[in-house]
Amino acid sequence: MEEKSRLDKITKEVRAKHFSPNKKNMELTKLSNEELLKKSKELKNGKIINAAIVGFTIGIFCYSAVNNGFGLFTFFPLIITYLVIKNAKNDKILAAEVEKELKVRGLG
Repeated sequence: MEEKSRLDKITKEVRAKHFSPNKKNMELTKLSNEELLKKSKELKNGKIINAAIVGFTIGIFCYSAVNNGFGLFTFFPLIITYLVIKNAKNDKILAAEVEKELKVRGLG
């Protein structure tokens, strides 16, 4: 229960900062049931892809650090990892909104 309230709080903060809440909600309500289910599936696939990218870039960082020592190109994969994680947070919020809409429609 605490996790849900924490997620709701983060969602509200990000919405206030980046989105117009009414506009985003309207976009989801305009989607058909099939489109909404497709969006949910795309977000789940995106999580898997993001996890693979993060693992791959951390592996490149470790390999580069062991073989070549620390340098500019050693830390470049970590920058990519940071960007992927930052984008994943926005996807997590969007996934929560899609799940709420699915529950409202009785699909989830």
